[in-house]
Amino acid sequence: MNEDLLKIINRFESHLMMDKDENFTFIKEKYIIEIKMEIDYINNLNFKEIFPEINFSELFPELPIKEDGHPNIDFRNYILPTEEYESLKLTFEDDSELIFNIYNTNKYLNINKLLYFLSTSNVEFTDNYLMKYKLNKFKYQVMIDDNGNLIYIKEIIINILKKL
Repeated sequence: MNEDLLKIINRFESHLMMDKDENFTFIKEKYIIEIKMEIDYINNLNFKEIFPEINFSELFPELPIKEDGHPNIDFRNYILPTEEYESLKLTFEDDSELIFNIYNTNKYLNINKLLYFLSTSNVEFTDNYLMKYKLNKFKYQVMIDDNGNLIYIKEIIINILKKL
């Protein structure tokens, strides 16, 4: 199959969402597309193969993980009502910070804890450039405070600290 055609199909697929009634919807919001792509990537990881020595049910009890080692995270749990999204969009300067906040405050599953674990592991995720970039950025832009809470550090602050 033509490589350009595959790119178009993949792009179209990342913009589709199936609701609970199994109807398809075209996703227009950039943040939903990014969340869907990240969650799809995580769901395709086999945690039992990548981290055979770690019991993810104990480490992340809220993580829905199947017997075969693949998570079963539903990205739709991170979609916000339009009004809430618009309000957050005004509060946060960039999409990375906005998505960090959506993940961090989500009652379903704080995906930031898993991303932090993945970013600080010794495993190279080279098969997906966007995820590799996200995890590398996450490693330097997220810290854990004394209470175990994850904190997002703005890129401008990191650049200022580098100059000191």
